[in-house]
Amino acid sequence: MDEQSRQSVGFDEDDLAALLKSLTPQEPTGDADQMLGAIQYSVVVDVDGERAQADLLERLAKEGYTCRALMS
Repeated sequence: MDEQSRQSVGFDEDDLAALLKSLTPQEPTGDADQMLGAIQYSVVVDVDGERAQADLLERLAKEGYTCRALMS
């Protein structure tokens, strides 16, 4: 960045160096679950109609899945 551009945004050399250093990728320090928190995995299945939706919800619930009916 040239001097005129840097001055127009209010950064001096030290500010720019600190900003660039803060953007440097760091090595992960733990496993993904700890870093990201609770992750929920979902599957969305498109069906041909209300009856097919009800049948699939019933079948999956019997298999132990938690299901929600959605319309869009």
